[in-house]
Amino acid sequence: MHGSFTVVHSTGRDALLDAAALLARDVAVRWRREEELRRVHDPFPLSVRWHTSVEGLSDHWSNIRRSPAGGAAGALRLDGRLDEVVEVFRRVPSGRLVVLGPAGSGKTVLALRFVLDMLDARTGADPVPAVFDLGSWDPRARSLRDWLADRLAQDYPVLAEPSPTGLPLAWALLDAGLVLPVLDGFDEMAPGLRAPAVLALNRTVAWFLMTSRVQEYADAVASTDVVTAAACVELAPLGLSDVADYLPRSTRPGASASTVWEPVLQHLHDSPPTPAAVNLTAVLSTPLMLSLARTIYSDTIDHDPLELLDSTRYADVPALEDHLLSTFVPVAYGDTPPGTSARDPEVSKRHLSALAWHMTSWGTRDLEWWRLRDAVSGPTRALWLALIGALEPVLACLLTLPVLPFILSDSWGEPTMVYTLFVVPLMLISGRGAWYGYLAGRFGTGGIPSRAHRVFPGLLRMLTLVRIGPVVMSAATLGLWSAIHLASGGDYWVVIAAIAVAVVFLVVNGSMPRWRTRVDLTTVVAPWSLRDADRTNTILQALAKFLVLGLGFVAALLIIVKGRSQELGFCVMVMTIFLGDRALWSGLAGTAWGQWVLLTCVWLPLTDQAPRRPADFLEDAHRRGVLRQNGAVYQFRHARLQRHLARSHQPRRFRRDPPMPYRDLVDLARLATHGNSLVYKDRPTIDNPYGDEASGRGKDAKVT
Repeated sequence: MHGSFTVVHSTGRDALLDAAALLARDVAVRWRREEELRRVHDPFPLSVRWHTSVEGLSDHWSNIRRSPAGGAAGALRLDGRLDEVVEVFRRVPSGRLVVLGPAGSGKTVLALRFVLDMLDARTGADPVPAVFDLGSWDPRARSLRDWLADRLAQDYPVLAEPSPTGLPLAWALLDAGLVLPVLDGFDEMAPGLRAPAVLALNRTVAWFLMTSRVQEYADAVASTDVVTAAACVELAPLGLSDVADYLPRSTRPGASASTVWEPVLQHLHDSPPTPAAVNLTAVLSTPLMLSLARTIYSDTIDHDPLELLDSTRYADVPALEDHLLSTFVPVAYGDTPPGTSARDPEVSKRHLSALAWHMTSWGTRDLEWWRLRDAVSGPTRALWLALIGALEPVLACLLTLPVLPFILSDSWGEPTMVYTLFVVPLMLISGRGAWYGYLAGRFGTGGIPSRAHRVFPGLLRMLTLVRIGPVVMSAATLGLWSAIHLASGGDYWVVIAAIAVAVVFLVVNGSMPRWRTRVDLTTVVAPWSLRDADRTNTILQALAKFLVLGLGFVAALLIIVKGRSQELGFCVMVMTIFLGDRALWSGLAGTAWGQWVLLTCVWLPLTDQAPRRPADFLEDAHRRGVLRQNGAVYQFRHARLQRHLARSHQPRRFRRDPPMPYRDLVDLARLATHGNSLVYKDRPTIDNPYGDEASGRGKDAKVT
């Protein structure tokens, strides 16, 4: 292919087609499972329909039709229903379709149906539709192509492998036109990022299907430009006849083939309608609220749908919607579906509300397991990891106790020598562990899961990968210890041996980030595949480090047994144990899996801020339909459900981070630069989850 795409040779093209086939299979399995969990076909798919959007949101029809210069073109007929979404998309010559609709109108279900129908009709060379959540894209920092490639590599780790062209498979598939992006949730982007997103889309020629709420898309288009060559359709609300067809068939029949919905539907059909009937009809006109009502009243016998017509309890549409949203989670946890365990509904709702609150405060809809560490406040996280970092060397030193009687003989076991060789290194490395723990907890990110890539660098490459931080810290520790040791009359050979062990360890430790594990795309990639890959990678790195250090330990024992130098042997042994502790600590505090274990699986459950087994809890919520899976992350079933749960959460006061000390210095520097006014970028809140800078309101916040 030419133009904006990379030229791919025949053998390279075949390899990309094979990768696209594997990707298509995994996408199909994943989204069919999601469709089953959403119960889209139980009892039948809702009759979602749409019509061509009003003028002013779509581009010129001549651009949409890709007409030549000077050519005129009329409007396309794009009206349709859910089972015609692929056909309607193929009527658009530009391959760009924007689906608009209010919250809960079925945009995501339409996108899901589009993906599965496209895959059913796909031939070998057709692009693979893949869903991308636009809420995580910052068009000011990343181009659309780079962001799409990063998401592909994260959601399908094997696509980070190199292709025959030398590029990672994710990039190569995009360049070859073998991926069709389905961009879900344009309205979920920060308000200040929507206009740059439109401009970024206009700089590409890629095909895509995009979903958004109407007003958010209209505001972005009004402030910049329409999306080039994009046609827009708008979802229509469900009619009362659609509701009357769906709800009775979603519950068991009663006497005379009637159902619990018959009195409600009869009231809705009465003329003239009552205010309660008008409100309920409006609520049930969206697929989201209709599905919630079905879950609460059709699938259980504890709730009577007639209560929805109680105008004293539910005076307007928002009150009815809040009732359905707040009742959904307890009902979802009221039974125990196959493959799940019994859980307390109220406790589960409290944990889900805490997750929703954190995600909203972070300004994201993606529930990434490696980011749950941030649910612990910065000071608490730093103190917890510092405590573990300080105590871990003490536990490591306990390993030397069985061999101390053998090592400490009368010939050299002076108290000063024992203090020099044992106690001083213990104090230094314990302090270093506490400092590393504090830095990792307060300022570190914990890293992201390992990429699916394995490289074994050569000796010269290993030397260039030695990291400066561990070198400086090890040099300071060795320097202080060597000074004390030599001042007490120690042997130079002891210092040389210690330095040799440290150098070997630092070289191996520096090359570890280049060693990765593979994840097979032929299996269904779940969010926990990345966790398992990162855990395997961390363990393999630790084993490689311990192998090198084990050789030093054996050498120390041989030196002692042969009687050549008990002092030298003891030095090498202690140095080996301390560096082994450093290897273990770096695997725990410096990796995503390590911080997941220490913070998410230990600290949060201990303080009753998370369930005992967070991974099982999230997977269980996914099976119950509260969460959905989007690649390597979880999301709440709908953004409205996340916002509702977030508002119901009451965060503990001690979990809020105090102002960081250096913010005052930064503010002073900005004041010196910009005069007597200072623009603040406030932290995200529930009502303003993206901060003032992204929402465009920061210009009104000034500090004098």
